[in-house]
Amino acid sequence: MISTQSHLFQTLRTLCFSVSKHSKPPLNAFKNTILLMKIIGMWKYKTESPFYKTYKYIMTIYVFLTCILCLVYTYKKYNDPQAIFFISYLPSIFTVPIKLVMFPIYSEKIKQLLDILDPQKAVIRTENQKKILENSIKLSNKIFNLFGGSFVAAAVGITATPLSERNQVLRFYEWFPMDYSKDVVYYGIFGGTLCFDFHLIAVNAAGDFFFYISAIQIEGRLDLIIDTFLNLEEISAKNENSNEEQKYKRMHEIVIECVQQYNKIIECSQLLIFCFKEILINQLICSCLSLMMTMYQLNAAEPFSLNFFRVIFYGIAMGSEIFLFCYFGNRLIVKCEILYYSIFKSTWYKAPLKIQKDLLIFMQQVQKPVTINVGNIFPLNYDTFKGIMQKSWSFFVALKNTQDLRSKN
Repeated sequence: MISTQSHLFQTLRTLCFSVSKHSKPPLNAFKNTILLMKIIGMWKYKTESPFYKTYKYIMTIYVFLTCILCLVYTYKKYNDPQAIFFISYLPSIFTVPIKLVMFPIYSEKIKQLLDILDPQKAVIRTENQKKILENSIKLSNKIFNLFGGSFVAAAVGITATPLSERNQVLRFYEWFPMDYSKDVVYYGIFGGTLCFDFHLIAVNAAGDFFFYISAIQIEGRLDLIIDTFLNLEEISAKNENSNEEQKYKRMHEIVIECVQQYNKIIECSQLLIFCFKEILINQLICSCLSLMMTMYQLNAAEPFSLNFFRVIFYGIAMGSEIFLFCYFGNRLIVKCEILYYSIFKSTWYKAPLKIQKDLLIFMQQVQKPVTINVGNIFPLNYDTFKGIMQKSWSFFVALKNTQDLRSKN
């Protein structure tokens, strides 16, 4: 008989998180990100409790309301020196509702992606490959911890601004029918919006983490295939009692398995592109605008002032965010190039003609690398990051020249 305490705990767990009895435990690489998504209302269950649904609706409404009020605030205060720094935050705020809405919409595709990347479904042939898979999971957890700490630091810095400088008014102050400058009212309003502000930052971080970790896990699967081809003869001849015919028969089976694994990797990349197509387009545009506004703010800020260092920190954060998207996308392209040469380095010249033909066909397939495309227009790589930085600089120069012409007139 279940105790009252255990029954109460199970009831609360079901009420808050709507966890199915038959649901699988989260992947080790994704467990922290998935937990964060569940907490902030980005995750979708087949059956959700009324409490969790209400919580998600409230947070979604708040996010969209925040974007609308921020637009109104920016329109009314674009010439106010005290509010100008907030305007540079505006593009990054608009990445949040896209991420918050798209993840539940594409929940089935996301779960399909997670199912393919399940470590239990990875084909591991040697102890070294087992370490490769473990290292990819460890790297995913390090990325979460490292950049999770960075997001927390950024959140503290952003939300502490109204406390450190009382002249930096709250962004919704015009809608309060009371004197917000009084301590009780001011800190009450600030405390109420603080939780929601952290929610905005957490949504942005969770979406980024999911992309980074997915790319790392896809890269890990490519590493398994690379290691297989580099040690193809040794793996094929693992059974010492096997003759030459059995060895090459096993080699042919391994080559076919590698091709199937590579097709699964392509499927994973396509699922990732499908789930992130709106997010990536919005992210690149908003990051470009944020970098442009940050350059403009840095040009106008007094050197070595508090605002000067705050602008630099924000610019580095925005640049790092978009760089990581391009960095992990570029790593997949590089891994495909390594895979191509690993096939060439295998002992293909000793194998029967049938295996050589299969390897040749596979090498032709690998010549078209796994790429994460943005809107089926351009891939995420270093050239894309370089282009974003150049466009941001061009927009900044155009904006500055326009402002100088208006000042002269």
